[in-house]
Order: sequence, then C-alpha cells, then structure tokens
Amino acid sequence: MPTTVKLDIQHPPQWVEHVLRALEGMSHGSVEIVVHQGQVVQINRLEKWRFSS
Repeated sequence: MPTTVKLDIQHPPQWVEHVLRALEGMSHGSVEIVVHQGQVVQINRLEKWRFSS
C-alpha cells in the first residue's frame, strides 16, 4: 500500500537535506532511503563510475 509523505517546504525534515546532499555531483547511481517504523533511519548512496575500454 503506497504511503504519501507531506513535507513543509519552508521547514523540511533534516533527512531531506541529507538526500539532496547525497545527490550532489552524482551522474550515475542511486540513493536509497531506509525507513523503520515510519522514520527515516538511513540514507545510502551508491555512485557508479563508468570507464571506456
């Protein structure tokens, strides 16, 4: 069942700032947000580097 999260744009939660920082400078990869009992508990950043042969 999908859950909708409403954010106060004027005063976003601290985790939103961390997600935005994790996205900075990333060209390939993913950011994973881990939620436990309705609370964001962890943010994982996986950046991929691609090299040509």
